[in-house]
Amino acid sequence: MTTSFFILKDFISYADTQVRVGKTFENRAKWLEMCIINIAHSGKIR
Repeated sequence: MTTSFFILKDFISYADTQVRVGKTFENRAKWLEMCIINIAHSGKIR
């Protein structure tokens, strides 16, 4: 019995996202801002 996976079904979306991440990474100030916000949001909620 073989299970089929459609791993390429969302490849275009994946590739588009990789381009957006790459462009954001090139903008060092924006990347730093996003990193800091992400770290701030990872704290415990009381």
